[in-house]
Amino acid sequence: MHLLAAMVVAAVALFSSPASAFRWVYNYNHPDLKWYTISTEHFEVHYPVSRKSKEEGNDHYLTAEWSARKYAKVAEEIWQPMCAEFNYYLKEKIHVVVLNQGDELTGFTIPSWDWIVMSANPGGSFYRTRGRMEWFSDVFVHEFAHVVSLKANTPMSENTFQALTGGLYENGINRGGLNQTSTGVQFPIGDGDSVFWTEGGAEYWSDNTNYNWWTASRDQNIRMTVLEGRLLEYHEWHSRANKRSWGDGERYYQQGYSFALYMRERFGDDVYAQFALEYGKAWRPQWETVIEDVTGIDAETLYWDWRKYVE
Repeated sequence: MHLLAAMVVAAVALFSSPASAFRWVYNYNHPDLKWYTISTEHFEVHYPVSRKSKEEGNDHYLTAEWSARKYAKVAEEIWQPMCAEFNYYLKEKIHVVVLNQGDELTGFTIPSWDWIVMSANPGGSFYRTRGRMEWFSDVFVHEFAHVVSLKANTPMSENTFQALTGGLYENGINRGGLNQTSTGVQFPIGDGDSVFWTEGGAEYWSDNTNYNWWTASRDQNIRMTVLEGRLLEYHEWHSRANKRSWGDGERYYQQGYSFALYMRERFGDDVYAQFALEYGKAWRPQWETVIEDVTGIDAETLYWDWRKYVE
């Protein structure tokens, strides 16, 4: 009882620091680049250009301006439709950082920072896994869907990354020195979301707003996954960790997307968004319980229904 009381009293909110973001981009600085910004109604799109041109002897000249302008156009087009999916209209501008220092596709989002990072090129694997030549809208809308869905999903303040709860119980008799005896515990409480919903949902909402579609490559992927008996198990749907083999990371994108299309047929096109709004009402230890609250059917039963459907 004392320990529980101490844990409740000791709850402390942790706020994210933008400085930490650098390690998710590159581990070193690029003083040879100059940064520019395209300002639109709802976005600030930042992109680099080399200070020295090829004509000035720069063999590594780069610019991300053309890609940044493409992103800026898509961003303004998608803002209203994506916010309407959740009836959750953002009040703050979103910052988009466009990178062209690498050769592979980069795309990730930190909603609490209003921050999206995109690459200026699609790399070599996007066309094979997603089966699309037009990739600007596909990748950007996926990332922007994360911003809106996860902001709608949070039951805490948008700027709060997590709450840290803990406590220390001391016996009150032997204090100090080697004779001190005490017991402590500490654990974080953060927003919950199952990875199949987070990633599959971003694919689905970009489909629901007419910027994405179920391609032949996706169909090939899930057909071979079924035929080879490699569908992710129910417990694997909820975590990014401990995937069994190469390609399993892509599978929760594909299978979460497929599950969403199945749920749309069964419950209507707003059911995936309703999960976010239900969780946003109050924090709960298991995110997936929102599924039963919205549909009346528990998540694992629906998972097995979907497996029969795809098989």
